Amino acid sequence: MIVLLLGLAGAEEVAGAEVAPAEPPDSADLMDRAKKAVAAFPGCFVMRGTAHDTWNAGIFGKGDRVWALGGTLDGGRWDHYYSEWESGTPIKKEEVRGSLFGRFEKPDADESAGRRPLLAALEDDVAMEYVEPEGSGWRLSRTLKGGDAARNLLILKFDANLRPWSWAVKIVDPVKVQNEKGSRAKIVAMDIELSTDGEGAPVAERLTGSFAKWPFAV
Repeated sequence: MIVLLLGLAGAEEVAGAEVAPAEPPDSADLMDRAKKAVAAFPGCFVMRGTAHDTWNAGIFGKGDRVWALGGTLDGGRWDHYYSEWESGTPIKKEEVRGSLFGRFEKPDADESAGRRPLLAALEDDVAMEYVEPEGSGWRLSRTLKGGDAARNLLILKFDANLRPWSWAVKIVDPVKVQNEKGSRAKIVAMDIELSTDGEGAPVAERLTGSFAKWPFAV
């Protein structure tokens, strides 16, 4: 699943021209900045973009769909948000297309597939973490619980001013999950990535994953 939200600048402008200081910043401070930013996405931006979704559910069918998206993202909340089917697999009347960025008025919107794993990863237990320079800024990598080989990662990128501009979750070791009703399933693999431009406006979001609940997989 790929969403391209066209912001005010390209992702290549995020790092800026400043040189990162010699000493790496405190990882706890970086995590706090990343959590606050993903919860609010400060600023007010009028957005337009395109979403491209593909899925394969085996005998239950597969599909490919393109949406037009838009709205105002103000302080991390969507206003006047719209998602309109453009082409591909037809939609049902009640179907809408969300975003990993920001919050919606619907009470359960933040629990949508994708945003929930992202928020959970930011609060997850840590097996190991390290900070290293990347461009003119910094990269914080954390291993997450839930995988047998400690290969699941949360990767956060910051500019020279320690502003977070990229959030990524990479799951390669299967993780068992359970919803509030007790239903069990497994995230077989998942790759989530969000990025913003130099002004903090969304540039792109991507979610790729495979999920299993015996005897089905998607």
